[in-house]
Amino acid sequence: EVDVVNGAFFAIPTKSMEKVGLFDIHTFLFCEEKILGKKLKNNGFHSFELTNCFYEHKQSTTIKSNIKLIDRFNILNKSRYYYLTKYFNLSIPQKFVVRFCFAFGIFEKKIYFNLRSFFKK
Repeated sequence: EVDVVNGAFFAIPTKSMEKVGLFDIHTFLFCEEKILGKKLKNNGFHSFELTNCFYEHKQSTTIKSNIKLIDRFNILNKSRYYYLTKYFNLSIPQKFVVRFCFAFGIFEKKIYFNLRSFFKK
């Protein structure tokens, strides 16, 4: 039994999805599985992972070719923030800390990419 299943390959009965309200429309690309897992668990459902089955997943091949890394990082942070604030009722100080950490992460990524391009010259 697991809290979250991988979104690349999962099966769920339609009636179960309908009961929990389908996918949350406020996220894009990231955190959909976490939100679905939380909603299922909150409604008394159980999620399981089959450990004897395997599949090959070309991780984010289309996304990587169409959305810049920094933009993906921003989308990820927006989805994470939404997930944390909606499904865990964060206090105002906790929201501040989360926003600060996300902003610092973006700042760090920008510095990394600027240094990387500087040293490639």
